[in-house]
Amino acid sequence: MFLIKNNETTLTIWWKFIGSIVVLIFLFFVAQEDTFFVPVKGEVITRSNHPIMFPLLLIFCGSIASLSLWQGGYGIYQKHIVQSGNVKAK
Repeated sequence: MFLIKNNETTLTIWWKFIGSIVVLIFLFFVAQEDTFFVPVKGEVITRSNHPIMFPLLLIFCGSIASLSLWQGGYGIYQKHIVQSGNVKAK
């Protein structure tokens, strides 16, 4: 499958899935507060003092977290649902 390894361990799959959910929740709060809690040159990144970098960081981190969520979710589906025989794979 595209961007998914067949030999991922169960721990890695769950780590990707749960970690990406945590990152997406963090990014939701970042978007609500307009503050990215990463210090840069003695201040944090906000929408007002970094108008270009703030949305780019949200898009980049959200894309990486979404990819990880998809990889983890699909890996869990393949390892625990398809291989256990509950659903037939195509």
